[in-house]
Amino acid sequence: MHAKVLSEILVSVISRKMYMDKYRKVFYEIEKALKNDAYGVIILVGLRKTGKTTILKQLANKYDGYYLDFKDSKDPDTDYLNIYERSEKLILLDEIGYLPSFDAYFGNLEKDIKSVGKKVVITSSSYGTLKQLSSEKLGGGRSKVFKLPPITFVEYLYFTDKIPCYEDYSAAKSEHFKDYLQLKGLLASMTLTFDENYFVNYYEMNTESNLNSSSSKTQNDLQKEDLQNLANLLAYQLADTPSYNTIIRPEIGEREPMSTS
Repeated sequence: MHAKVLSEILVSVISRKMYMDKYRKVFYEIEKALKNDAYGVIILVGLRKTGKTTILKQLANKYDGYYLDFKDSKDPDTDYLNIYERSEKLILLDEIGYLPSFDAYFGNLEKDIKSVGKKVVITSSSYGTLKQLSSEKLGGGRSKVFKLPPITFVEYLYFTDKIPCYEDYSAAKSEHFKDYLQLKGLLASMTLTFDENYFVNYYEMNTESNLNSSSSKTQNDLQKEDLQNLANLLAYQLADTPSYNTIIRPEIGEREPMSTS
């Protein structure tokens, strides 16, 4: 293999390793919640490809937890029921929308998990699914919900080594904001591209989640037209190259002359 190709692969592997050793801000918030005995269930919501799976795998690695992705499971019902028999104290359930009748299972999740001395973090790319679970079956203060947005400015500074940690902003500069808006220097795996495939996949995932749900209350009525309208809005907003000055300090045009009539 060509030396240059080998070098590029090596750099990519090292970069990914470095990124796995760094955490999004919500990771530390989840850690605090896991140490709070009031919560047996942690819910992490966010758009597709914002990094929910990475956070679960980082938690599994740091706390010797058990990670289960229902999207790749061949027998999701059996896999779910087996979590109570496992030795790990932290269970990380990814894409629970792919678990048939998940809303029926989760009626007793918090009580059952606590009875065997475990804690659970669950995610789904269908926001409607988790919103209903958190307010009904896992409501009443029995669960803690965290939202994971696309990478924020301070996270961008940290992951691109422009600042040493989240507590020290002293090295941040105004020109870094323009780089952030264009996500310069950030691995492709940490960027979120709102293209046609993204919205089609999101719609299909939401539809499958609805089919798996046995309750109409946990279904999210999302139409293809909704996604198309959102995509058009994003395309319009991002048509011009953004900059720090135009976003933070936009130039305001002169005031129009008053009518004399």
